[in-house]
Amino acid sequence: MTSPWEDSNATPLIRIDKVTKRFGGVTALDGVTLDIYPGEFFALLGPSGCGKTTLLRLLGGFEEATGGHVHIDGRDMAGVPPNERAVNMMFQSYALFPHLTVAGNIAFGLKRSALTKSAIAARVDEMLRLVQLEDLAKRKPHQLSGGQRQRVALARALAKAPKLLLLDEPLGALDKKLRQQTQFELMNIQAKTNTTFVIVTHDKDEAMTMASRIAVMDNGRILQVDTPERIYQSPKSIAVASFIGDTNILEGICNWSDGESATFDWTSQSRDMTGIPGNALAVGERCRCVVRPEQVVITFDEPTDMPNRVQGIVEDIAYLGNVSTYHVRLNDGSVFTSQSMNRQPLSPDALGVNRSVWLSWPESAARILRP
Repeated sequence: MTSPWEDSNATPLIRIDKVTKRFGGVTALDGVTLDIYPGEFFALLGPSGCGKTTLLRLLGGFEEATGGHVHIDGRDMAGVPPNERAVNMMFQSYALFPHLTVAGNIAFGLKRSALTKSAIAARVDEMLRLVQLEDLAKRKPHQLSGGQRQRVALARALAKAPKLLLLDEPLGALDKKLRQQTQFELMNIQAKTNTTFVIVTHDKDEAMTMASRIAVMDNGRILQVDTPERIYQSPKSIAVASFIGDTNILEGICNWSDGESATFDWTSQSRDMTGIPGNALAVGERCRCVVRPEQVVITFDEPTDMPNRVQGIVEDIAYLGNVSTYHVRLNDGSVFTSQSMNRQPLSPDALGVNRSVWLSWPESAARILRP
């Protein structure tokens, strides 16, 4: 899809403006501001209790904001009940009616509309084709697998053609293999219908796979909103970098920065390192440097052509088939992680535990941030 969030003339479908939500003395949302555009597959990502489900329920009309405004399709949602919003919600439990067939579950909401019986039947057939359940239309929910029940719930949620579909941890009840398969099914269905999807998840891999953009949340606030690639490669804070994937974090003092490149004194190693500043850094300011394990090259010989390098002893190796993860103990006692693809069978001189190695990485792989 195109990137409407980069177009200053694009109109968002959802506009959340300085929204606060309190439950007694607990602040679940703290001044959240966010725009979501038509046709996006948008993910709210964060740990349990960060406020993502509360924000989803505000969009669905199941909660009212304590302060601020929520607009959907240009309309202020204050006081608008769920049944009057062009929104549908798919819950983690799926909430299928056990006494109804697959077709009956999909038709349930349509029967409460002004559609004729023939129009309802045609729409149910369309939804069955969309989720590839035509042959299971007469089965009851207890006769279906978890993945099939998930698709029935999705078809029912999409049957009335909402402008916005809210998904609350929709894949949480599925096993890992089925969850991965269903992620791509959801993406295909969203692309075919061009419905705006907003999904809540605590699974970073799930968000990175499906979403056009991700809002990383913590303690009721949004830490960063961006595409999966930018969230991963260019985190704006240590909290985001730590939550999105494995990372090595170096402590130091900024020596120099021109906004595009920076050097810092890596305190525990007493040596200068180079990287890309993620924030405006001042000379003498404390900083942290983020380096992803897959960007770290591990060798026996010192790579003199690499400005960022450090020596250590291999302490542990995790062999995962396609990749190996190396935990290397540095001279200050800290552990640095390197990850590499296993492209060929192990050789007699392969890296092993207790061997001395060098770790190195390019300037572009190091993101220097404020603590």
